[in-house]
Amino acid sequence: MSNPKLIFRSFLTRACTLSSGMLVLAVAGFALAAELPADKQLRFVVPYPAGGGADSMARVLAAKLADALGRRIIIDNRVGAAGIVGGELVAKSPPDGLTLMFVVASHAINAASGRKLPYETERDFAPVMLVGWGANLVSTHPSLPVRTVKELIALARARPGEIHYASFGSGSVSHMSGELFKLMARVELVHIPYRGAAPAMIDVVGGQVPLVFGSLISSMTYAREGRLRALAVTSAERSVLVPELPTVAEAGLPGYNTREWWGIFAPAGVRPETIAQLNQELKRALALEDVRTRLASVGAEIVGSDPAQLDAFLKAEIARWRDTIRSAKITID
Repeated sequence: MSNPKLIFRSFLTRACTLSSGMLVLAVAGFALAAELPADKQLRFVVPYPAGGGADSMARVLAAKLADALGRRIIIDNRVGAAGIVGGELVAKSPPDGLTLMFVVASHAINAASGRKLPYETERDFAPVMLVGWGANLVSTHPSLPVRTVKELIALARARPGEIHYASFGSGSVSHMSGELFKLMARVELVHIPYRGAAPAMIDVVGGQVPLVFGSLISSMTYAREGRLRALAVTSAERSVLVPELPTVAEAGLPGYNTREWWGIFAPAGVRPETIAQLNQELKRALALEDVRTRLASVGAEIVGSDPAQLDAFLKAEIARWRDTIRSAKITID
């Protein structure tokens, strides 16, 4: 028979450990809250439509951050120009730690494109965290007579200019993935830009456009229903979410590598101490099982970087896309 005193002692030890962990979280949250003006709420600017993957991820993280800080955080969807409208708003916001921005890979592509922007991407934002990244998926309508990347390349070379591919918009990572494929495979595909993922996927599934470099989750949903054919993931490594699929590099195009990513920035000038505390609170949120599950559901592999790591990552992304845009002579409207 178990010793009641030992059982009680074990329970007390676990309770104290749990309480200590909760105390650490509470103290960290209060410390950050003390850094911010007490009478104002935080604003999380999402430069993309409500209901999309980026918006969903931002809302999950904002809710956890609000709990930690004991204050309300509003989501502000400022849509337009592939994220530039929201970016301008944040760049011109006061550096008081009350405004954050959730961005995707187009944030770097905009900077690399040569377009005149109303802000300087590497100067006007303070990096907070690289939240995660995820592969895109090369998939085709079943009517296109290919089952592998090698077969797609062979068909495109045999029918130059006849195969169209859909993207989620000019300047999106979906667009850049297609253009990099064209450049590296030495094929001629025709780009058909859409205003977002939903209309692009509708037309590909409907057979109006036979090829898409689309988000992994939405594409795999259709592939598992037999309405699309999944060929390969675009990242350098296989995705942990669909490890059975090869990478484009493995499947016939060595060196190919593109991926979506999600990051959080603040206006330049926010105190480093505030940035560091925001980063720590977000890391705690990313360690929660419900958050990890929710982010995986939209195709994210969690990174949870330090601010300096995001800064270096952004600069590298801008440089690589600038080289691609110049080499492929890509025009982004």
